Amino acid sequence: MEKEIGIAVFDTGIFSSHIDLRQKTVAFSDYVGRRKNPYDDNGHGTHVSGIITGKRYGIAPECRLVVLKVLDSKGMGKSKDMLQAFKYVIENRQRFNIRAANISIGTGSKGKLSNMLVEGVEKMWDSGIVVVCAAGNGGPYRGSVTYPGVSKKVITVGAFDDEEYMDNVGKLHHNYSGRGPTSECVIKPDFLSYGGNVMSTSHKGGYCLKSGTSMATPKITAIAAKILEKHPEMKPIDVKMYLKEAAVKLNEPLNRQGFGLIDPKEVLKKI
Repeated sequence: MEKEIGIAVFDTGIFSSHIDLRQKTVAFSDYVGRRKNPYDDNGHGTHVSGIITGKRYGIAPECRLVVLKVLDSKGMGKSKDMLQAFKYVIENRQRFNIRAANISIGTGSKGKLSNMLVEGVEKMWDSGIVVVCAAGNGGPYRGSVTYPGVSKKVITVGAFDDEEYMDNVGKLHHNYSGRGPTSECVIKPDFLSYGGNVMSTSHKGGYCLKSGTSMATPKITAIAAKILEKHPEMKPIDVKMYLKEAAVKLNEPLNRQGFGLIDPKEVLKKI
């Protein structure tokens, strides 16, 4: 058994003083405001972090977080900051025992910078880090999976319960979860999980509900960490294949469900 696995979270930061998240952050790097101490001026990152390792609602509470603030108070960011953050995580992989990375953010824009994001996450994957990306909320259209989730290597997560929900910026429409295929005809997402009305930590203290593929993604990241706790010798591709065996096939097209649904409660029973 391997304890205190490090998980990199690329997001809006973290409210590390929350009672559920105290002493969870082992490193914080701010690419937006260049501040030294952890903060979250949006709330998205704190919610994601609580799903992963929060004391009350977290799936992998033994894990520690390496938080990369790459998005501002409006949830906007720059590709160059993401690329710098990717480099930081690779360079500090052994120092903080980073075995997984959560990217509950993405862009629908195509071009050189987006391709560089894909290259960046694949470098993390090749370095031994299980990279888990959101499929995005641009569905139900074909080819609506966001970058860098289009990467054929990383684990891309869609929302199984993509009904109409309110998120932190407004209403999510019916069937919002991003669908494949990618421009290279790769089937995506790889898995589905539950993303609707997920309760987790708030950056204002207390708890709140949020919905989207952003909330489904950290569930898979946390499960990957639990798998690595039990099987520390596993490589990223091994974790992906483990999840494939645990996934439940649905009566859905491949570019909607990938390998199928991951139910955290059921998978945790078998790890």
